Amino acid sequence: IFLVYSQCVTWFDRMDHSKAYHFNNYASAVLDVLPPNAILLVNYDQQWTSVRYKQQCEGFRTDVTSINLSMMTYQWFATKRSLYPHITFPGAFHTYPGSAYLQTHRAFTLLQFLNSNTHKHPVFLGGKYSYNDPALDTNYDSIPVGLVTQFLPYSASPNGTEYAAINERSWRTVLQHLPALPDVKQFPEETWEWTIGRDFKDRVI
Repeated sequence: IFLVYSQCVTWFDRMDHSKAYHFNNYASAVLDVLPPNAILLVNYDQQWTSVRYKQQCEGFRTDVTSINLSMMTYQWFATKRSLYPHITFPGAFHTYPGSAYLQTHRAFTLLQFLNSNTHKHPVFLGGKYSYNDPALDTNYDSIPVGLVTQFLPYSASPNGTEYAAINERSWRTVLQHLPALPDVKQFPEETWEWTIGRDFKDRVI
């Protein structure tokens, strides 16, 4: 009995997850900075699963269309396009610039996807690109907005004053939902919760 008691005392604080709403708060912080009817391309596992749970199970910000960018690179994605009738897919699946699939019109680059949709919906990215595309930076500005990035044609890119207002507003929303990061003593580097702090700090830096 003493051994069981001592183990409980030793490990209770670290193993107590009764108030571990970190991913719930994180998903809210990601979604709530987005304008109505935005498209969110997610290329980050923890962000994808938490955002989809928040939308599908809790009905939060269901106006936002979230798509897994890495899954969009598989050929079978062609069978999933019908799930997004309001989005224009300029090919069957996403691939890299110079791919042979582009010549057969079976695939599309991220640049082509943005050209087909940014005039209808604001498009954001959570995580990083699946493929580098130099033409993307030539045609679109990447604007940090809270924990995500918005793609804007340079003609629509905000000036310094406008961006300062966007930045202040988006981070106020993020901090309302995510007032504290997971405690690294309870959630060290080998835990999923630790990645929330890493993503947060990457965005701040």
